[in-house]
Amino acid sequence: MKKLTLSAFLILFLLGFYGSSVGQKTSNKKERIFYNSYANARFLYSIEYPAGILIPQREADNRDGRQFLSRDGHAKMMVFGRYALDTDTLQHEYEDALKGEVDTGRVVALKKLKDNWFVLSGSGNEKIFYRKTIYTGGAFKTFIIEYDESEKSFYDPITAHIAKSFTA
Repeated sequence: MKKLTLSAFLILFLLGFYGSSVGQKTSNKKERIFYNSYANARFLYSIEYPAGILIPQREADNRDGRQFLSRDGHAKMMVFGRYALDTDTLQHEYEDALKGEVDTGRVVALKKLKDNWFVLSGSGNEKIFYRKTIYTGGAFKTFIIEYDESEKSFYDPITAHIAKSFTA
């Protein structure tokens, strides 16, 4: 079983290094969007991001994740992991994230808590945000994307694709 897990991880890592392209048509543009993969070796998660739209920045020094920025700086995605402490629970992480969004003046329109993941989404300060956190292997793996409300029709389908691709 350990050999299979290592093999699966190596495949994810190579996909993250070399990238994969998956075309998707957007509803408001006729151009295709291609996705590359980022795989994190430390926390064993992977995610797809829209190539040429969100540009990967340097991986964090502690190797917990990466940030992706749009060329104009109006959209940003972060993906990262952190080990859970003995007292951490998914419920507690969810409540802290929800409180953090509300404390910054954002309106949370979508809240969903399941057995090993949660999603929060909403808006504030003319930005839309979407956060998904998965709890596996004693760690929280999170991605957050935010973009201008004026770009909603462009980024909503991208966000849906990214959310589906996020695996841990």
